[in-house]
Amino acid sequence: MTKQKHYKEIIAWAGGAEIEIELQCCWVYIDKPTWESHRKYRVKPKPDVEKFSHILIDSVTAILFNGRNFDPNVKYTFNGDTNELIAVEMIK
Repeated sequence: MTKQKHYKEIIAWAGGAEIEIELQCCWVYIDKPTWESHRKYRVKPKPDVEKFSHILIDSVTAILFNGRNFDPNVKYTFNGDTNELIAVEMIK
């Protein structure tokens, strides 16, 4: 038996995921998808997550501080869907 074209998206939507439909220019949120076979649908991607820390570095040692007493000097960006690190940025 062949699964419906949008099977994965339908299951995700039934589980509470937000669904987007591709229009000519972009992806748009759709409240009640009709699951037309000629349309493209996707689960709405989660936004990237940014985390911050403070690192003290000299020629011998690197010390990582996470807390309110230190101004952040490093920004880490993680993919919202996979949680993989996608960028590290030094902040001045």
